[in-house]
Amino acid sequence: MRKPTGGVNVILWMVEKLRESGHEAVPLLGRRDGALFSRPVTGVPLYSPDLDRVFRRGVGARGLRDRLRQARDHWGTRLQTVLGSRTALEPWRPQDGDILVLPEFMYPEISQAFAGRRQILLVQGYMVLLESLLRDPPLPGRGARDFHAILSASRACAEAVRFAFARPSPIILLPVCKPGLTFNPAKKMQIAYMPRRRATEVRIMTRLIQAHPALADIPLVPIDGVSEEEAQRLIRESLFFLAFSEKEGFGLPPAEAMATGSLVIGYTGVGGAEYFTSETGFPIADGDAIAFLETLVEVVQLWRSAPASLEAKREAASAFMWRAHSEAQAVERLTTLWAEIDAGLLQG
Repeated sequence: MRKPTGGVNVILWMVEKLRESGHEAVPLLGRRDGALFSRPVTGVPLYSPDLDRVFRRGVGARGLRDRLRQARDHWGTRLQTVLGSRTALEPWRPQDGDILVLPEFMYPEISQAFAGRRQILLVQGYMVLLESLLRDPPLPGRGARDFHAILSASRACAEAVRFAFARPSPIILLPVCKPGLTFNPAKKMQIAYMPRRRATEVRIMTRLIQAHPALADIPLVPIDGVSEEEAQRLIRESLFFLAFSEKEGFGLPPAEAMATGSLVIGYTGVGGAEYFTSETGFPIADGDAIAFLETLVEVVQLWRSAPASLEAKREAASAFMWRAHSEAQAVERLTTLWAEIDAGLLQG
């Protein structure tokens, strides 16, 4: 089973905090075995056969690799349920007041499957939304479906919503700064990175790093396929963090690294530009692998010769993230937005 990625973890966090604030929120799955969750979940997830059918049909535009992975996950976990290694989830029994929160990556298909029910669109990836838009036939006289509200995870996502749907989209705050991501004054001389994005470029970059005389003695720490707690530990102990962000809605990993005081070098991924600047890190023009390597070399050499200026920079970046994206602020923003949703104030 693959572990939930950042976007899924954000959704699970939202469910948890909404429940804590008194709302009856639950994750709704298209897999009766509940195999999505490798982390504790507040509330009991429910199963929807309609959602199951949407996911089994998939999206025709998806690549062969994604479709094979989908089939493996679907039928493999079904077999585990039949054999008794997983407990089947209870089905969702819709009530009149229910509101569905849809992910942007398959919103046309999911929205159609639940036509007639109140729906909120959650946009965490601006490019994912725009790609999904291509599968959404234009409606006469309108550029969007009638969503009860559309929430965005960043400015980039909100701008995509504005152009795609001609309506504003309130921005939720992501809970970047958590107890496991406090500022670390005593970092290890190591380079952390996440290889999920730009796989070929990651392989090229790590090979160049290992061959460069100024970098060859610095351990490389890939963070992939580990628990959220282990990922936080590895980020927090690493002095350098390489950002391979690509077409991100926000880009959580570089932000988390900044929160702990890592020196972040790499790509903003568009969505990260709202926090990843020359004041908080070392942003590189998208795709410029040579400038990426050169900047890493310069930062490492400066740290070895005159670390004081970089100490000030990493402290300032951490302070900025904790001011702008603490979990307490994110919870307050989420509950405020939900009160406005309940009052019908965010309808387009």
